[in-house]
Amino acid sequence: SFGGATRPSETVTFTDDGTQTRSVDVEFDNDGQGAMVPESVDNIDSPSGVDVSVDSLSGEVDSGDSGTASLDVSVDPSVDEGDYTISGRITDNLGNEQDFFVDLTVQKPPVLSADDVDVGGVLRGQSETVELTVSETGGFSGIDGVDVNVVGTDEDGSVSVEGTTFVSTDPGGSDTVDVEVTANDDAPQHAGLDWQVELTP
Repeated sequence: SFGGATRPSETVTFTDDGTQTRSVDVEFDNDGQGAMVPESVDNIDSPSGVDVSVDSLSGEVDSGDSGTASLDVSVDPSVDEGDYTISGRITDNLGNEQDFFVDLTVQKPPVLSADDVDVGGVLRGQSETVELTVSETGGFSGIDGVDVNVVGTDEDGSVSVEGTTFVSTDPGGSDTVDVEVTANDDAPQHAGLDWQVELTP
């Protein structure tokens, strides 16, 4: 007979408008005296836009051992962000039943995209500013402010990004920020100034 089943959790994060598919394993115990022969997984109940199919089911499970029901879970991009529950039932060849549950979290964070910036020539001791377009490419959530992290330093100059706290886009929209590069007074002539700037929504 069945002795319980695990309750797995799965998080699906959308970064584009394609269907997301996950493989989820539900393990179940045989606490009976003899071997168990799982026969089917049915009575599956899932939210609208979430399709669940059975990929595989363990064969004979010895007493005291565990079996596995492997599920394929496909989530349509129309499903809203939030927490959901999938349920179902495993039945063995003697008619014993074990209910199971899967916790599903759907996330649709904004996806930020920005091109490289070429400021061009900067005179020693001077600054140059160029406009950078920041785009939201996921298509589900807008951007409301951007965090900036400059990776590494350049002893010959500095870089700053202005207006990031005011960046605001609709899903799939874009906005601009100003990138200012300053060359130090003692920077070598024709020195290359290069930074990696991370922008996160």
